[in-house]
Amino acid sequence: MGTLLIDENIAKAKAAVVEAKKVEAAANAMLQRAYCKVLADLGFDPATIVIPGTWDCEESPLATCAYHFYEDPCRDKCVFCEAPEERR
Repeated sequence: MGTLLIDENIAKAKAAVVEAKKVEAAANAMLQRAYCKVLADLGFDPATIVIPGTWDCEESPLATCAYHFYEDPCRDKCVFCEAPEERR
């Protein structure tokens, strides 16, 4: 396999990674907008809620735990299930 072919394969792979990152960023933005809408509909101020996505939460309409940023900076109590983010 010649150097040119290897360089071409690397360039194609790098381009694929760049495109995948763009798709991921767009999907994450869409998810954040959806989270904000649900939180607002539930009466929360979305700007005060942290959604780390660390834990699934059956009680959350977001399907993940969420924490008050100002009231619970240590993330000791999910606003839906009351479980802490750090679980041992």
